[in-house]
Amino acid sequence: IYVGGFTDGSFAAESAGSADVWLAKFDGDGTEVWRRQFGGEGWDRGFDVTAFDGGAYITGYTASVLDPATNRDGFDGFAARFDADGNLEWISQVGTDAADWGQGSSLAPDGGLYFTGYTEGVLGDAHAGRKDAFVVRMSPSGDIIWTRQFGTPELDWPQGVGTTADGGVLLAGSTEGSLGGPNAGLRDAFIASFDTDGNQRFITQFGTTETDSVFEVRAVDGWIVATGSTEGDLGGASGERDGVLVWLDTDGAVVAFDQVGSSGIDDLTGLAVSVNDNVFYSGGTSADLFTTNEGDSDVVLGSATRPADG
Repeated sequence: IYVGGFTDGSFAAESAGSADVWLAKFDGDGTEVWRRQFGGEGWDRGFDVTAFDGGAYITGYTASVLDPATNRDGFDGFAARFDADGNLEWISQVGTDAADWGQGSSLAPDGGLYFTGYTEGVLGDAHAGRKDAFVVRMSPSGDIIWTRQFGTPELDWPQGVGTTADGGVLLAGSTEGSLGGPNAGLRDAFIASFDTDGNQRFITQFGTTETDSVFEVRAVDGWIVATGSTEGDLGGASGERDGVLVWLDTDGAVVAFDQVGSSGIDDLTGLAVSVNDNVFYSGGTSADLFTTNEGDSDVVLGSATRPADG
């Protein structure tokens, strides 16, 4: 198991600045194998971890110079690769001379990385306005194979990333504009898909008149599934904000919504698919969702049934 994040202190090494990135490895029994910390004088944040056969990547964003060759000043996205023994193989910054933030990641078919975030500059294509979404494919050695940038004149940002059965990439995010269709309200959710060569397959946008978001996305057994939240009615409104599971076919058409909510605030933020293609989600609730609430916010863990299974 690999887990990462950021720290304001000396968590695995002496602090380099205001916040550093850390990455740790645990064995199957939960014993920590190693822990690493890195950063610069600026603010550095680890956001997502993707394991591969022989190590792990950690991605995020930085206000430091982590790699002089790829630093673009200000905030940049970054990706770093560590081997199974905790040795740093490379760090690469991704950005422009404007503000850029790195977010989620997923494994590419060659053992490289799909890396996503949002930019206020021109990273891959023309800048559409305010914040645009981007996705980068990187080789196992850290070279950028291709970059795609897309957005509207409003705010657009991705969060979750998944890999399709044929090695392409899925993105889950939010938009305040009309990205894959007319905007329905304050904020809509979107799912985007690109093939291994960076060709866009689809961008599907959906939402209500209120605020809607998706956080993670995965491909599973002929389906695409995403976790998120809605303040409206996507599949049965329950409270102030509900968690939601969204099911799409492989062409990007929405097939079903599963809305999960209490009388309070509920979010479904995590998503995982087991080796047997079972779908599990996680999140939080502020009220009685599946059982009596124990405090201000409780953890939620559940399993999901695909629409084809009834």
